[in-house]
Amino acid sequence: MTIIAVVFAGLTWRLADLRAEALILERDQALEAAAVTQDALAWQKAQTEAISQALSRRDVRLEAIAQSMADKRQLLDTLERNDAETRDWADQPLPDGVTGWVRQLSDEADASAAAVHGAAAPGEAVAGSESEQQ
Repeated sequence: MTIIAVVFAGLTWRLADLRAEALILERDQALEAAAVTQDALAWQKAQTEAISQALSRRDVRLEAIAQSMADKRQLLDTLERNDAETRDWADQPLPDGVTGWVRQLSDEADASAAAVHGAAAPGEAVAGSESEQQ
């Protein structure tokens, strides 16, 4: 019986050793997965911060543009109010084609801005980048 007890003890020890090795391997794999996940999260955080900063800069530029437009409109209103010749000119109907031309400029500006930012202008579908489309 002593031999059986020794063999049993040896097998039990080997089984425990194999379980420990499996647990160590599992722990190492989990640590590696956690490191990969942390790297991915750090990258995503950096991307989010970069996008946030870009949007903040964009908001500042848009606010400056809106303020400039408001100032110009106010200047135009003042000019129309105070200058009879300008008031008379502003009251005239637009010449033929001007309305269409202004709309065309606006549409081209929208399409250009969308192309710069990699998005389609309203009503447009983009199949790829400009180099892929040419």
